[in-house]
Amino acid sequence: MMRRPLLGRDETQMTSTPESEEDLDLPPEVEAEVRRVDALATYSGMDRVVPSSELREELKDHKDRSRRFSTGIWALDEAVGCVQTGELVALGGSTKHGKTILAQTLTENLTKAGAKCLWFTFEVPLPQFLDQIPADVECYMPRKLDPYKLSWFEDRVWEAKLKHDVSVVFADILHHLFDIAASRNPSLDIGVIIRTLKRL
Repeated sequence: MMRRPLLGRDETQMTSTPESEEDLDLPPEVEAEVRRVDALATYSGMDRVVPSSELREELKDHKDRSRRFSTGIWALDEAVGCVQTGELVALGGSTKHGKTILAQTLTENLTKAGAKCLWFTFEVPLPQFLDQIPADVECYMPRKLDPYKLSWFEDRVWEAKLKHDVSVVFADILHHLFDIAASRNPSLDIGVIIRTLKRL
């Protein structure tokens, strides 16, 4: 086996060590990965990874600003611990078992407790709905409903929040937020709706 002779002191070595990644002749996919790693090392977006102590402090501040409202139904308050801004509560049950009446009762009680309520009454006609809640209970509603359009629903919720400081939203019923007849997988579509509602 032949060994390469060592360079003498008088011989000049023509190789040099690159001082940065830019000097390297890297394949494009490696360069892209280097850039990605550099970006992640200095990432400061809202979804960055932070210590739990930082999150505890932020949540503490959030709790100080969040509002809690009594449902006006003692047993329900005991079971769910009142209604807090930012929560998503779904009322389930068979047809004609009182879901809408319960939601209207909650609207009356929450309004008396100081909450402002937004209603999407897809199921009950508007005249009937207004007859079922006392005239002195002020809630907010779109003048016209546009069913099966989740983006429209999101816009109306944000409009009500910005214009009227609405803190509680009722949608009767969930199936009117997407077209169940055109859906290939209603379970997945409902999951998308729930995730969207929780972000609002």
